[in-house]
Amino acid sequence: MMFFLSVVPIIIYGHFDNEFLRVCILMTSISFTFWSSIHWLLRSCSIVTHIFVLIFIEGGFFRELLMQCACYEKGKFFSHFSLSIVGFCNGGNNFGELFIMKGLNLSDGSVLLDGRITPFWMQFLFWRSFLVMFLHYVCILLTGSLALKLGIFEQRYIDTQIAEEVDRPSEDNATIFAFVKQVFYHKTLAYTKFEKNKRLGIYAKGCCARKREIE
Repeated sequence: MMFFLSVVPIIIYGHFDNEFLRVCILMTSISFTFWSSIHWLLRSCSIVTHIFVLIFIEGGFFRELLMQCACYEKGKFFSHFSLSIVGFCNGGNNFGELFIMKGLNLSDGSVLLDGRITPFWMQFLFWRSFLVMFLHYVCILLTGSLALKLGIFEQRYIDTQIAEEVDRPSEDNATIFAFVKQVFYHKTLAYTKFEKNKRLGIYAKGCCARKREIE
């Protein structure tokens, strides 16, 4: 799910030379998370890469696309009044929220493709960034919970298989709660025994009556 939501839209929309390092980092974080149960070092690398992606990559893209969508909606509003702001907020502007990625040489620092982004890709990439950031947070929480179980700086092997109960428990342990055993359980056994003896008595009387009729 992370692969199809995070990497595939980037490959479809962007240029390969501009998005290559970004795709590699995203794939690295996904791989570390997938194999995080093998060793504690992989879990540590997984959390670090997810935090890096959230702060320096997806966070910037989310802010940039949010500004793009807001400016485009503002342009649609002012288009009813035929104002000149429409040309500025029609997919050709750059708000500079990707300056960190540009400084790290991870991209050219823009979501524009050939100087423009269409309204469809603007909104599609915005919701893609929103879902991907949520999934990165989920991966951090899941990896952290797995580290608490298997060890933060060690690797513990825990047998989670429940042992099969071979022997049948005694009658005193047949119920969970003490008051059920003390009051209701033994009364139920006595009533069941009484009904069983009663049915056997009726059957015995019927057999004797039929035997006398035959004689």
